[in-house]
Parts: sequence; C-alpha cells; structure tokens
Amino acid sequence: MHLVGARGSGIDKVVIILEMDKLSAPTFVAKENNTMVTLYQRKEFFDMSDRERINAIYYHASRIYLENSFTTNKSV
Repeated sequence: MHLVGARGSGIDKVVIILEMDKLSAPTFVAKENNTMVTLYQRKEFFDMSDRERINAIYYHASRIYLENSFTTNKSV
C-alpha cells in the first residue's frame, strides 16, 4: 500500500485512504518516542459515539478542503 513515503506524510495518506473507503476515523496517541494509531472497522454514522462523529467529520472536512471543495451535509 505504501502508506508512508516520507517522514511526516503517513498520517495524511492513512486518513485519506480510510475516508475514501468509508472506514471509521482512526485515533492517534502521541507517546514519548512514537505515535500509536488505532484503526476501526466500518461503522454507520448513527452508531458512532459523539467523539467518533466529531473525528469522522473533521477528517472528512480536511480531505474535502485538500481537494479545493466544500463540506456539505450531503458530502458527510
């Protein structure tokens, strides 16, 4: 899959791929010398917790912004 190509570019690629495949937003925990990423299985929006919904919408809006587009209720 080549998710990490250069230092610091992997998180963007992971979020974009997960968003495009309609998978749940990952969680990131920064540790002292590393970063832990937890990936989740697909979940319907109404089954997500408030925190999961906020993360999903944030990452979706970020991806849409990078594509020079606008986030709408329909796109979410």
